[in-house]
Amino acid sequence: MASLTKQTKIKIAAIVALCLIVVVGLAALTCGGMSFGAYAPQPPAAPSAPAAPSAHGDVSDAADGSYSFAAGDVDRIAISWAAGKVSVRVADVQDVEVREYISEGFGSRSVPMSCALHNNTLEINYANNTFGLIGCAINISQKQLEVLIPYALQDSLEQISLDAASGSYELSGVSVQSLQVNLASGKFDAQDIAAKEIAFDVASGTIYASGDFENVNYGGASGTATIVCSESLRQANASLASGKFILGLPQDANFTVNLDKVSGGFSITGFDAVQHDDVWVAGDGEVPIDIDIMSGDVEIRQMGK
Repeated sequence: MASLTKQTKIKIAAIVALCLIVVVGLAALTCGGMSFGAYAPQPPAAPSAPAAPSAHGDVSDAADGSYSFAAGDVDRIAISWAAGKVSVRVADVQDVEVREYISEGFGSRSVPMSCALHNNTLEINYANNTFGLIGCAINISQKQLEVLIPYALQDSLEQISLDAASGSYELSGVSVQSLQVNLASGKFDAQDIAAKEIAFDVASGTIYASGDFENVNYGGASGTATIVCSESLRQANASLASGKFILGLPQDANFTVNLDKVSGGFSITGFDAVQHDDVWVAGDGEVPIDIDIMSGDVEIRQMGK
């Protein structure tokens, strides 16, 4: 049966996510009639380099908060975001550029983000005041975040981590040693990514990631995830409490699946795999793939099938 420790973590993540939704909703009921004071954006950490074209062409306002950090000072990027839209992409810039956009909508208050460099980790948080975030998360203007990464930083970036409550998150053309994503709800889409390791902890929502990945680790309480590998893996691990997980592999992939299933379904599409009890072998079985299913469905699919 599935690992108790892993499944317990998944259940706790789901419960915490639901509790956060309830707490934020209740707090928002009182936000409309209360004033929590004005918030001024923090000043940029360094003068901004010339701006690259923005991906947020539909937002009429200019960037309300703009920050610039020397590429040589940034080894890791850590983003904690509550809602709205986030875009992380490579661009023709000299420094790492961080921009916050605010579009007018229902509500009249917006708590600015915080953005600072600590020990070579660029930390970006949805709000610079935790009380303001919880009290007004629903009743504020919509916020969007854009992070531009220089091409020169591609080979030296150690980690990108994302802790997301809800919203839409996009990564494009990024090369990083480790990509870590914790998603309570919402949508995550990563295209043309290169990473030695990608890891997802998902309470709910939709995940799609494609690129060159050596190690894939996925834990899901619910939701749907599709991970497409352009090159052969070295290792993969998936643990599901519920939901659906699809792992796309190249036509010449050789792997061994070790399955631990309580309920749910498992299938292999496009590969000639030989089954021995709870073990499936395709080709010479070089790549180990461990799958734990409490419920839900897992599919290993040949690309193009």
